[in-house]
Amino acid sequence: CRVDTEVPFYEFSLPELWKDWKWSEKFPSRAEIRDYLLWVCQKLNIYEDIDFGTRITAAHWDEQARHWRIFSGQGLLAETTYFVPCTGYTTIKHVPTFPGLESFPLAYHSSEWPENLSVTGMRVGIVGTGASGIQIIENVSPDVKKLVVFQRTPNMATPLRQEVLDDDLRGQMKTRYPALFDQRVSRFGFNADRPTKKTFDDNAEQREVFYERLFDRGGLHFWLANYDDLLSSREANQEAYRFWAKSVRDRVRDPSVAAKLAPVQAPHAFGTKRPSLETSYFERFNQDNVVLIDVNEHPIEQVLPNGVRTSQDFHELDVLILATGFDAIVGSMLTMDIRGVGGRHLREKWMLSDDSAGIHTSL
Repeated sequence: CRVDTEVPFYEFSLPELWKDWKWSEKFPSRAEIRDYLLWVCQKLNIYEDIDFGTRITAAHWDEQARHWRIFSGQGLLAETTYFVPCTGYTTIKHVPTFPGLESFPLAYHSSEWPENLSVTGMRVGIVGTGASGIQIIENVSPDVKKLVVFQRTPNMATPLRQEVLDDDLRGQMKTRYPALFDQRVSRFGFNADRPTKKTFDDNAEQREVFYERLFDRGGLHFWLANYDDLLSSREANQEAYRFWAKSVRDRVRDPSVAAKLAPVQAPHAFGTKRPSLETSYFERFNQDNVVLIDVNEHPIEQVLPNGVRTSQDFHELDVLILATGFDAIVGSMLTMDIRGVGGRHLREKWMLSDDSAGIHTSL
């Protein structure tokens, strides 16, 4: 897996860090990001300030002492003035409740992929076509005997446009780092400027050129640097979707498969879900060993020890990958017993219907 945010927007802006670190790709991989974070810990000498392998179970506000009491599985861990839970929003995995799932011996959530797992020559099923699902499909489909993809919602993925970074290119980029870091705090966290022009200010030919230019730039530009009315005009959004869908259908040979990947009617407005990035995702469905199942038409009814049964067929499988995402945004917060003033639980606080919950609460 890799990040969908291009260099340098997914790194720290401290000069003593970015001046010395050398990324090898525009969109770094998991392995390189891990190496970077380890290097940062060494560079800033913060290892001694981190308790690794520690799961926080509770945080209670002590009104009398005016501080937080932080608990781990081993009991009271710390008493602090401030409690800043930087727990991320893809921490708590979502596992579907398919009947019989527990009977399948080699079923793995994408977040818990075993280090030594090889699927070469195997019959593999994958449930989910989000950001993780797309990357897994791209990487395993050339080597497996068969890949059955169970799709609920088509992913409006746009081109990644990966680029290898050499010393010359890195040097050129670093001259712009301070300005780019300034942009990061005011432009959605990226360097994408949305134009003031609206979709139908351009004629059809001009729109095609504009859309192609965004596709060629890659990354999230087709989403974040598109016309100003992309997310405020239904007609403008449909025009962007039309271009995207045609680009997909041009890459997929089987019209029936293309219709599932890029239906005529958009399943939702483009950009209302964060688009994933891809390099060869749609071409993978041209392979003879890749099968696409639309679970809206043929839902999964049961998982058996040797495969998956839908309402139409039974698919024999050796490995089942659950790329089914996470209890996003709030999941990691609500798994901790966080209690504030008066012992009120965070969940209870958020459920309040009056303004005391904080209309603009940000965590």
